[in-house]
Amino acid sequence: MEVFKPKDQNNLTELEQKHWPQIEAIHPKIGTKFAIRVKVGQIPHPMTEEHQIIYIEAFYGSRPLGKIFLKPGDTSEAVFTIDAQKSEKVKVFSFCNLHGLWGNEVEIFK
Repeated sequence: MEVFKPKDQNNLTELEQKHWPQIEAIHPKIGTKFAIRVKVGQIPHPMTEEHQIIYIEAFYGSRPLGKIFLKPGDTSEAVFTIDAQKSEKVKVFSFCNLHGLWGNEVEIFK
């Protein structure tokens, strides 16, 4: 399955603004547990029966952090906990029932 990402992260289309997952680390520190918040889109994604995000999934390196299933009326966001023993990329995926699988990854510790 193809994973969609923006063609130009500095000039997002409306579709990209609603579907590209955003990652926010909350008080990240190596050797501790901390949270990451994933919001689908810079513009809130619709969450109706006809058009919705089905799930949000996150990984720290190759380790799964979890998969949250959503339903109509939910907000298109999720929070995951990381036990960071070393610096690895956070990878997130969200699946829209109309526009497919979208992904993003960030290096928390640079």
